[in-house]
Amino acid sequence: MQQPEGAKKALHIEHRRREFLHKVHRKGEDRKWDLRGEQILHEDFLQFERRWIEFQNLSAPAPVIDPEEDNMKVTEAGYSDEMLDRVLSQENDEVDALVSFLGDRSEGPSFDIDGQLDYGSDDENYDAIFRSILSDLPKENLTTSCARQVSAKANEQASAGEAMDTTGG
Repeated sequence: MQQPEGAKKALHIEHRRREFLHKVHRKGEDRKWDLRGEQILHEDFLQFERRWIEFQNLSAPAPVIDPEEDNMKVTEAGYSDEMLDRVLSQENDEVDALVSFLGDRSEGPSFDIDGQLDYGSDDENYDAIFRSILSDLPKENLTTSCARQVSAKANEQASAGEAMDTTGG
């Protein structure tokens, strides 16, 4: 006996609905097992790490304690207050030396034995070239002259850039 067409369609829809619900249920179960697997792996890693740290602590040599440093108070970072004070005072001395050094140099250029300006360069060739360039410049205000030269160079580069851009963009 044949089932009517409407009954077949209803059975087919019911079958698809059940399959869909089973698929959703299977995916949920798969997610649960995936999470359980990750948790197991994480617990295994933590257990291995604990055993490794314990082994390292047992196999490490005993610390040698200097009787002089034994009386020092140790901070959370593992440094004594006395040690921190020594380092801080050394750093302060270095900063003071640097400030005094820079203060001496910031007073302006000094003059060497010949009465020429000494710009603090260690390279004598560089100093000689720089002095010859300065002596070739006119005696007018050097900053004005340098500003004009920079401006002229910038104008040259700008006009060269416009000449190269003939595509009309």
